[in-house]
Amino acid sequence: MNTPFWIAHHAEEDRCRCVRLGGLDVCARCLGLYPALFALIAAQLVTRAPGPQAGEGWLIAASTFPALFDWARGRFDPKSGNNALRIVSGLLLACALSRTIWFHMMAPMNAASVAHLTWILVSALLVEIAAARHRRHARLAEELGEMGQDPEALEALYAGRELPDEAIADMGARVSSPEGTGADLPESASTPSRERNAAGLADSGEASASSDESPVSAARAEVTPADAASPDAGKAAETDAST
Repeated sequence: MNTPFWIAHHAEEDRCRCVRLGGLDVCARCLGLYPALFALIAAQLVTRAPGPQAGEGWLIAASTFPALFDWARGRFDPKSGNNALRIVSGLLLACALSRTIWFHMMAPMNAASVAHLTWILVSALLVEIAAARHRRHARLAEELGEMGQDPEALEALYAGRELPDEAIADMGARVSSPEGTGADLPESASTPSRERNAAGLADSGEASASSDESPVSAARAEVTPADAASPDAGKAAETDAST
């Protein structure tokens, strides 16, 4: 059965983070979070639970941290952790959020509730930004393969900017033919950037090839067809080049 995303919360390749229930893939952390959250809120309504107690803020923060940390780690490495830890961290988060929501119900937008929710939202935003940057660099590094460019060069290629001269020279030394220059640039780089950088690599490759030409080869090239008929001409040219 195809599980809706709003229940699984994960793509097919990351369904290891789900628990199979009734033919559906249910997010493991949500399985621990939402049933407990609704049950605790209902219990506080029935018992008319008290408001914030002394030192309770630290308990709320401590109950929130495991879920926040494990979720952040999963944004960088989806295969990390296990479902037992996700369920337990979801239960702890339910305890913290149930108190925060109860405080808000008693006194809307009170300082304790606002501080707790702001901490969660800001932390989640920072993690998402860092994880997106991490995935982009990982994708570019995979496309470049063994060329091993530094992060600044990867950023330049991805943004469509020209590579620094040092990076082009380094890449040119690794390219054996002009055809290889275009293939070695990542598909995610813009077309103008690919053309400019490929041209730079080709020029760098030609320059390195010309610099490797030996003096003997240059001397031989200066021998005219008429001189080539004389056996002593080639030897004289080689003697001059060696001196």
